[in-house]
Amino acid sequence: MPTAEPERHQVFRIAEPADAPVVGELYRDYIEVLREWNDDVGGELEEAWFAKPEQLYPIVACRPDGAIDGFALVMAREYAQAMGCDGEHYFHALLVREECRGKRLADALVHWIFERYRGRWCLEALTENRRAVEFWRRVVKSHSPEIEVRDDLFTHIHFEVEPGERAGSARTPQGPRS
Repeated sequence: MPTAEPERHQVFRIAEPADAPVVGELYRDYIEVLREWNDDVGGELEEAWFAKPEQLYPIVACRPDGAIDGFALVMAREYAQAMGCDGEHYFHALLVREECRGKRLADALVHWIFERYRGRWCLEALTENRRAVEFWRRVVKSHSPEIEVRDDLFTHIHFEVEPGERAGSARTPQGPRS
């Protein structure tokens, strides 16, 4: 199937506490996807994602009617370092609904995030999840040469997103927050 452009009606924004039930549902789907490669993965979306706007950024992809088609979870420096990241940001999770895959929605969401949060980044993907590893390699290369380190379980990718014309206030979350 040919790859389509992302649907133009998608809106990316910082998730609000009212979005927590839907983001939590999508996070459970994310965990189920990861379990295809590692049965030890588990957990629920923690309330802290909606309570610490200077440190944790839950980001959603929405239709104009507000329906959420995907999410990303990004951690700022303090949490990133707790995850073993030597950078300013750690990409914790990314998922788009199955029916939205193949439309470049994940690409558009990640690029939106990188436009707003510049600096050193870290992320990891289960090495056996080749689709995720290839996705991250492709997306990251459009921003920066990456440094990749593999171990038995994870592919770790470290890279830098440089300021650009449209960066704005790179380390300040954009979008509504209650």
